[in-house]
Amino acid sequence: MRVDRKVGIVVAGHGSKIPEAISGFQALVALFIKEVVEYGFLEFERPGIEEAIDRVIARGAEVIVVLPAMLTAAHHVKTDIPKLIQNAQQKYPLIPIHYGRHLDLHPKILERCENRIQQALSDWKGININEMLLIVVGRGTSDSVANKDVITLTRLLKEAFRFGEARYCYTSVATPFFKDGLVEALSLPYRSILIFPYLLFRGILLNTIEEELRQFREDNPNYFVKLAQCLGPDPLVADALLDRFNEVIILENQEKTDNNEKDGKNTA
Repeated sequence: MRVDRKVGIVVAGHGSKIPEAISGFQALVALFIKEVVEYGFLEFERPGIEEAIDRVIARGAEVIVVLPAMLTAAHHVKTDIPKLIQNAQQKYPLIPIHYGRHLDLHPKILERCENRIQQALSDWKGININEMLLIVVGRGTSDSVANKDVITLTRLLKEAFRFGEARYCYTSVATPFFKDGLVEALSLPYRSILIFPYLLFRGILLNTIEEELRQFREDNPNYFVKLAQCLGPDPLVADALLDRFNEVIILENQEKTDNNEKDGKNTA
């Protein structure tokens, strides 16, 4: 599906003070091959999202799609980015600016999560999965709906791999915190624990997880604990972004068709 106007895409990222997080995001955008693509950040880094919108317009875009490269629909997705889009729309009233959905538990995202867990398990010899504990760690938010995605993902991964048990926790804001999840693990009948960080890129949150995990290992040397990798800039994640883009284009085409039909009826 396509529109008959030049479409500009702005991939919106959170931003980070950690260079690895920025480079990971830039690598993801590089996988998202489209004619006019720019990226912008909410904070810490430039360009900002409004600046990225300026750039795609300068490159000739007549329609703009802003895609949030974020896993959950918390405050940034629901409030901060829409405000920036509103500001840009006021600046460019004749250029439609559409907003795509966040990545959510898109099938491609789920596939990437499973790939990361499979990679972590591949060299874990001599241990049955049904004798392991899985702990999924998400970015905690004040939005209960966004937090439920982590709960749903935990259930889906447990069922897909048949772990003995699975627990969820968060890096901050929402409870239980990751540190509490590790304490709870001590009361469960599992000595093998796989930690899966449900995060897009390496950054402050993953560094914190690693530090707390290092302390847990020191305090509990009789536990075998392994940390899987975060999602990273993978083609599957880029494909999920592309699907979010296509959703907007399909809606754009449908709205155009509906308007043409309405105009036709009005002139009949």
